[in-house]
Amino acid sequence: KTKKTVYFTQKGEDNSTQLFQKELKNTISKQLTKDLSFVDFLALNQSEQIIYMRVLVGNSDRNFHIATYNLHNSKYHVWNPEDKDTSVVWFDYNAKTNKLLIVTKSIKEEFKNIDKANKNKTLPVPSTYKLSIASEDGHVEKEVLALKKFVKSASLSNDGKTILINYKDGIEPEQPSKIAKFNINGDGLELLLQDSEQNFNFRQPIFDRINNGFYFIVDDNPMSSSSSVKYYN
Repeated sequence: KTKKTVYFTQKGEDNSTQLFQKELKNTISKQLTKDLSFVDFLALNQSEQIIYMRVLVGNSDRNFHIATYNLHNSKYHVWNPEDKDTSVVWFDYNAKTNKLLIVTKSIKEEFKNIDKANKNKTLPVPSTYKLSIASEDGHVEKEVLALKKFVKSASLSNDGKTILINYKDGIEPEQPSKIAKFNINGDGLELLLQDSEQNFNFRQPIFDRINNGFYFIVDDNPMSSSSSVKYYN
């Protein structure tokens, strides 16, 4: 909240991607993790003592986990490290509810789909992407949705009742990127945005603080190398 400290990921001296900290008044960054293989998707909890992050633990691992880094004791904890199949695609931490929305898929199912597609000389169909609500200590409280879509990211509203989902129906280049709304106590997806001639590659929607709308990233056209942040009300 003081806006004096930034947490980010970048490559370390061993070429692995790790968690770093930088005090804005200084020029030197401090590396916080060292023995993880890859770190991304950071979220700071309400007390600003815990950082949630997506990690690849070992170089030979295929599935991502959620881990927490404790800024007080400088230790990290990987959730469900014994699970070698479930892979975290994306997560969103909501500071008002202290809940996490976690998107996962099965590595075994994904490889099975790829093998089948190779044999049939077709494109792979999407695996089952599961969206679950978890407590801040990692306990899954509810699986809210299972989709046969290529889900890229998702966002949980501050009241915990609505989810924004960014996905594609297939992996073909011409498949549009979409953003849809899902009410946890309702039925079906409500499509809000999808690729057009003016906007392309919709991604990473995130609710505003009062749930009146959401921010997202989009490209100006399919050939554009620049992106912009826009708002949907």
